[in-house]
Amino acid sequence: MNSLLPPGQTWVTSGDVACTDLQPDIGIVGTPVIDLGTNTIYVVTKSKTTAVPATFHQLLHALDITTGSEKLSGPLEISASVPGNGNGSVGGMLKFDPLVNNQRPALLLVNGHVIISWSSHCDQGTYHGWVMSYSASGLVPEAKWSDSPNGALGGIWMSGDGPAADSSGNIYLVTGNGSFNASNGGYGDSIVKLGPPSGGTFPVATFFTPLNEASLSSTDTDQGSGGLLLLPDITVSSVTKSYLVQAGKDGCIYLGDRSSLGGFNSQGSFDQFCF
Repeated sequence: MNSLLPPGQTWVTSGDVACTDLQPDIGIVGTPVIDLGTNTIYVVTKSKTTAVPATFHQLLHALDITTGSEKLSGPLEISASVPGNGNGSVGGMLKFDPLVNNQRPALLLVNGHVIISWSSHCDQGTYHGWVMSYSASGLVPEAKWSDSPNGALGGIWMSGDGPAADSSGNIYLVTGNGSFNASNGGYGDSIVKLGPPSGGTFPVATFFTPLNEASLSSTDTDQGSGGLLLLPDITVSSVTKSYLVQAGKDGCIYLGDRSSLGGFNSQGSFDQFCF
């Protein structure tokens, strides 16, 4: 494990993030992903310099699963910024913060892209939900997206599950409590379908947000506390349908049409079962 630390760095601690969800050290949190075709495992680490004052880092490693050796000239420093005036922004730009953002969900490998997403540690600090893509063959940054660039929060938790992907490379995820204003880029407490990386970002193809979004957010009843599942396509009367299923903290299970999730509280696109 210590071989993943660059010279002059050590692991981030629970004290650094003012949260005891992971202690005493925080190194690897999100479940790595393996490419059996190249015998490569992709993993994100969280570290800090031993010098005082410390600087904080998150690194993407591509490791040979047979030797543990770094590949592709890794590790790569994870960094990103997007236009926005949300919490923690400076001069109209929101910068990824490697200290407050927690790489909680599992990594996803799809069509040559390594997809990574983030939440927070105990809802501390000016965190945001983030998604980034790196090329699996060279660790080249390809795209970045924040679900609350002009607001706050919106961590991607999903109980540690990773985003899902369909055969076309569309990415499906669920967000937690946070700013919701889709016209302003805010997708708190929402199921979101992102298109494949394009032009340095992920286009939002469609999304679903339940009617009680404001209540979910104010009572810490995250829609995004549970993962989602893409169901096999079904064909009825020569019509093929593609569905997903997802559930959050409030005890409601949603079944939705992946081609059009319906936006804010579209009763026509989602079947809802609550317990």
